[in-house]
Amino acid sequence: MTYDEKVLWTDPVPEPMRVGVLQADQILLFVEAVHLIEPSDFLREDLRPAAYDLHIGDMYYVDDEPKPLGPGEWFNIPANGLVYVKTKERFNIPYYMVARYSLRVTQVYRGLLIDNGLHIDPGYHGPIYVPVHNFTDQERSLFESQSFLSIEFARTTPLPVAALQRVGTEAEFVTKYGKGGLVGVNGYEAILFNKGPDDLRRQPRTPKDFWNKFPGEKHKSAMMATEGRLKEVRDGVADQLRRSEDRIRNVGFGAALAIMVALLAIILPWISARYLDTERAYNESARKLQALSDQVQDLKNQPLARPIAPTPQPGPPAAPVK
Repeated sequence: MTYDEKVLWTDPVPEPMRVGVLQADQILLFVEAVHLIEPSDFLREDLRPAAYDLHIGDMYYVDDEPKPLGPGEWFNIPANGLVYVKTKERFNIPYYMVARYSLRVTQVYRGLLIDNGLHIDPGYHGPIYVPVHNFTDQERSLFESQSFLSIEFARTTPLPVAALQRVGTEAEFVTKYGKGGLVGVNGYEAILFNKGPDDLRRQPRTPKDFWNKFPGEKHKSAMMATEGRLKEVRDGVADQLRRSEDRIRNVGFGAALAIMVALLAIILPWISARYLDTERAYNESARKLQALSDQVQDLKNQPLARPIAPTPQPGPPAAPVK
């Protein structure tokens, strides 16, 4: 596709049609003319009636550190976490146009949130990084090239065409009007995003370009940090409870052992005495039983005596004979 730099400051669409949000046909026109979305990133099937679906790119930032993302790779946004996601698409926004983006509804219903008050300035080149907050208590997974945002393009008020016809490249345009100012309506200055050629040569802005303006600040979700502190407190309390439980268990075991020893000290003598009494009673019974057994044996060994005849008893006197 041919890149026509003049389209960046001169609108090729006829005057009556330069109104409102760009519909699909005008988005295609600017993609072809000035690479509104870089052709290598543009997919016709992601074009909507008046918007385009953006995708997750090859990098994201978490806890102030960049993380590369290979083709099709996944990453997780922690529960209550905050990440800065790079778009796969790169933009070349004309100086008479702004772009507004929002989270796709499918991602909104997953509990993700972005600041929809932001827009891409006229004259911006490159991808964008979008801060994404996960408001759920679970991780949310995203993957490279996943459809993520929707973007729409709208015109601003027109630039003064007569002055702009005298420049042929964007570098000339920003050199002449970036710092010196472009006179607009009633002599008021129209402010340009890029102030000179150095801005055009500079690499696309990353989150660090903005963070560096406020040295020492960290960029982690406050809710996630609160969760972390609560977890530390919970872990500390749980650890203290475990230690207390161990101490109680040790004290309880020691007390139980002491009670057991005391009981044994009381019970063992009693058991020993009962055992001795039982042993003595058993021995006495055994002795008596042995004596009885000896007597029975002696009786068995004695000879049997003959029976003694009974002594005759005198009968009654006989009657006298007559």
